[in-house]
Amino acid sequence: EYRTRIIVGDETRRRVEEEFVVRSLDLVALRGLSRATAIFELLGKRPEADGLLPTGYLAAWEEAVTLYREGHYELAQIRFERCLEARPEDGPARLYLERCVGRIPLQEGVTLPLVGQGGGRPVPGIEDRP
Repeated sequence: EYRTRIIVGDETRRRVEEEFVVRSLDLVALRGLSRATAIFELLGKRPEADGLLPTGYLAAWEEAVTLYREGHYELAQIRFERCLEARPEDGPARLYLERCVGRIPLQEGVTLPLVGQGGGRPVPGIEDRP
């Protein structure tokens, strides 16, 4: 689902964050636990991994994730789109963008762009009006 290679929990993140570049990924419900658990993406070993990301990318990512978690889906969508402009292969950013699009209430007659294609598609159930 996340289109990433290495996902770790909070305990592992705390142990490796000095040696590896890590970013927050999601909050998930694990069997047997009553509250959400944070998961993280391990991006690579420092200092090599620092050079793989555009300057300011992790800060922009964290801002987008925070907006999403707070329910500001339209603003989060804009931030995730910017993340994808800077790093088109970012699977988690694409996933969050798709989630944002699915949560934004649609207005009558609005069309949504197809993710990554710049085109539009009609909203199901809404007829075109002259």
